[in-house]
Amino acid sequence: MLEHTTDPRAFAKKIYDLLVLGGLLFLTTPSLHEYRKNDLLENLGAPDHKVYFDHDNVKIFLKSIGFRKIIVRPRMKIRFARRPCITRGGIKCYAFK
Repeated sequence: MLEHTTDPRAFAKKIYDLLVLGGLLFLTTPSLHEYRKNDLLENLGAPDHKVYFDHDNVKIFLKSIGFRKIIVRPRMKIRFARRPCITRGGIKCYAFK
């Protein structure tokens, strides 16, 4: 959702402010690297995306908001309703307040 906001910094800051100390943000967003890899720079995905991240700049962005420990991975094993699910593609990260 972050890539759709007109002011991603204000949006992320609001989330940060709502979290308690030690709170966790789980963020998924398309990766700019995937567009570059597939030579799709002319058509960067959905026309309503306002910002694109890669594995490096998403960490810089979240640190600038105030998040401290940030873990970024291309794939993550997460659980939904007690069932494991492997996520692929895009950026997946955990960021702790």
